[in-house]
Amino acid sequence: MKIKIKIVLIFLLFAIFFLTAGMIFLNFIQYISFPTSMIILSSLIIFVLVLIIYFYITKSSRHTDNSEAPTLPPSNDVEKLIDAKTEQIHNDEVTIEDQQTAILNVLQDVQKEKDISEVLAKELEKFKLAVEGAYDHIVITNSDGVILFANQGVENITGFTKEEVIGKKVGSKETWGGLMEPEFYRNLWDTVKVQKKVFTGNLKNHRKNGEKYDVLASISPILDNNGNVLFFVAIEHDVTKEKAVDKAKSEFVSLASHQLRTPVSSINWYTEMLLNSEVGAINDDQKRYLSEIYTSSKRMGDLINSLLNVSRIELGTFAVDIKLVNINILAKKVIADLAPKIMEDNISFKESFDDNISEINADEKLLRMILENILSNAIKYSNKGGQINFAIHTADIGSDFGGKKLAEKNITILISDEGIGIPIEQHEKIFTRLFRADNAAASRPEGTGLGLYIVKSIVDQSGGQIWFTSEENKGTTFYVTYPMSGMKKKEGTRALI
Repeated sequence: MKIKIKIVLIFLLFAIFFLTAGMIFLNFIQYISFPTSMIILSSLIIFVLVLIIYFYITKSSRHTDNSEAPTLPPSNDVEKLIDAKTEQIHNDEVTIEDQQTAILNVLQDVQKEKDISEVLAKELEKFKLAVEGAYDHIVITNSDGVILFANQGVENITGFTKEEVIGKKVGSKETWGGLMEPEFYRNLWDTVKVQKKVFTGNLKNHRKNGEKYDVLASISPILDNNGNVLFFVAIEHDVTKEKAVDKAKSEFVSLASHQLRTPVSSINWYTEMLLNSEVGAINDDQKRYLSEIYTSSKRMGDLINSLLNVSRIELGTFAVDIKLVNINILAKKVIADLAPKIMEDNISFKESFDDNISEINADEKLLRMILENILSNAIKYSNKGGQINFAIHTADIGSDFGGKKLAEKNITILISDEGIGIPIEQHEKIFTRLFRADNAAASRPEGTGLGLYIVKSIVDQSGGQIWFTSEENKGTTFYVTYPMSGMKKKEGTRALI
């Protein structure tokens, strides 16, 4: 509208100019004679008319503009609006870029997950092939022990097909288990489900045809990120043949030891007669030689007795005969028997016995073997002038004894020395058969490596616990515990010697 007004005004101004110029020109050439006053008046009239038209058109234009378009905001508001729009456009661009980046990241994550899934699938396939091809019996169960997976080894060993065992409780009479005592299974489940630790142990199972067999089992709990049990993986190795071989060896050792005992006993008897001059006088040299023969013969007799004990332990034929025994009096008898050696090595000996302990249920012979073996080792491997502590007490439930929290009230036995100790790398072997620590073998060549094996077997099979702490060149402490009820009775055909 403003452009139209300007055009009209320009046109009128040009009209006034040409009209006035024309009148002046005609007057000049005297073609038409116009008075000067007339020329001026005409120009003024036309100029006034132009002004009137201008104001009229301007007013109409404003009215039209007001009715047709909104009023523009002030310049400051316009700038703010422009800035706001610019910022919004920029934010929209950033948002679009972020969305594009997020989409790219998602696509990359999807690709990574796909790659990982492919790798896992390949690894799972390898695992499946390895498990399926394993000779051992392998099963995977849920947290309640219901079988989810079984390998071919299960069928090979037990005779049950996979279809017959999947969905059933592992180790039940329905499958291959149920032959152990209920207490054994309670302890097993407490270990893997409550304590969430790996269980390893020997047990007896049965095949589908009813044949019994022995296995070495390992059961591992699989936990989630919160420490809850998801699955159990159980691996069982059939050790029936190995057990049969071990039994044959033990029977051979038992037979050989019996056969050796008689001639060794005869040697000891006749040597004692010669040393006591019962068959005639002997000189000093003869007495010295006979003493060596007697000492070696006694050592041979001890070895034979130890071998016999080992064979009876491994065959499971040894008995634990229970009667009331005063453990404090028994301990003092053991100390008295070993007193000459204690004095010979100038060992400082400290004893501490709880007078409130009177009689306990125990096999006196086996309990004496435990105390005598540990104490004689303490004396043997102590340094001259060293110190030995021997204590028998009771400890309440929850008490700390030897670094362990006691689950019930116990009778506790502690024997410590300040001797050569046991190298830390050989701690786990100290209770194994025929093992002697390197420093023990070097300092005391005589020894069978059977004493602590026998002691641990007795303690374990009579309801107690035994362990030790040791530091090389600083000494060793052995700990033994029994419940207040004492030793547990065990049926058997032979007593230990």
